[in-house]
Amino acid sequence: MRGPRHAERVRVSVCAVMWLLGGPVPSADMLLCFVQSCPASANSPVASILLTQCTCNEGYSGPDGGTCGACVAGEYKSVTGTALCSQCIAGTYSTATAATSVDTCISCGTGKYSEIEGADEAADCLTCPFQTTHSITGSDNVTDCTCNVGYTGPDGQACSACAFGKFKRVQGSVACTSCDAGTYQDVVAATHCISCVADTFSTTVGAQNSSFCLACPGNASAAVGSNEQT
Repeated sequence: MRGPRHAERVRVSVCAVMWLLGGPVPSADMLLCFVQSCPASANSPVASILLTQCTCNEGYSGPDGGTCGACVAGEYKSVTGTALCSQCIAGTYSTATAATSVDTCISCGTGKYSEIEGADEAADCLTCPFQTTHSITGSDNVTDCTCNVGYTGPDGQACSACAFGKFKRVQGSVACTSCDAGTYQDVVAATHCISCVADTFSTTVGAQNSSFCLACPGNASAAVGSNEQT
């Protein structure tokens, strides 16, 4: 068979030159075939004749024929050649070196965020502030941290508990809602209101305790949660 072949690291060979010129390939025991390995972490096609045909492997970057450096933690490279390593996007991180895929980048967990591109450790994922906020997986900005149910405030900032007589059922910056007439709430950070019991009623919006639920007089009655007597 004409021309050299390779197993692990592809070689640059004088034999390849002679093969390309159509001449006979001398046997190795004649010491006429001088084979040179590509630099570490580089590879080249079969029958390569130039050092510059040695290109950096995936996970490594550098000039053709030159030294190939491993992608550092927080980066990856999925192609061969001189392309630079790509950084993990904000909201993700990677501790691996010489990574070959974007899948190496791990998303920050819920309740955390990272604004850093190329983050190289889990500690770069910061916990949402004030312990009353939440974020989805892979959040890349503190404004992704939003107020929990029962709390309100601007995204990424301190959240305040809904006051007595108010509630909030949804995540985010929307304001707390006052309890309807016929209901009340006697705790802060509530997610719902409590209905006045049967045969009591309340006309107060935002009632803060059960004392706002008044007993129906005489022979009057009222259903649960009533805002008037009948």
